[in-house]
Amino acid sequence: MSISLTKISGIIHHKRKNVRKITLEELSRETNINKDTLSRIENGRFYPSIEQMNTLMEALSFSLKDIEENPDEKKVFLAMMGSATTENERVNFDKMISMMLCLRKHDRLRKSQGEEMN
Repeated sequence: MSISLTKISGIIHHKRKNVRKITLEELSRETNINKDTLSRIENGRFYPSIEQMNTLMEALSFSLKDIEENPDEKKVFLAMMGSATTENERVNFDKMISMMLCLRKHDRLRKSQGEEMN
């Protein structure tokens, strides 16, 4: 799972200002996270620690699913694809990437089916 800094900053800003209608200072007091750190998180300039993220998720009522990066937005293998030196390497690399993406989709489907059954 990849977490999007853009989504983190967006949801924290939205929940704080529009849902809870509290200031950074109030959120800082409530979460025990420095106001400047909260500002940097909210402006997309700082990744919160796991402890900070859990505290913010609880205080602002959001989940990991809300901040998960959209896999379609990622271009994870772009740099590697440029390093194939022959056509055969490129074709085989494309096949390998396709298999990896299929496995990832399969894993996500299996997990989502498991969640629906619970």
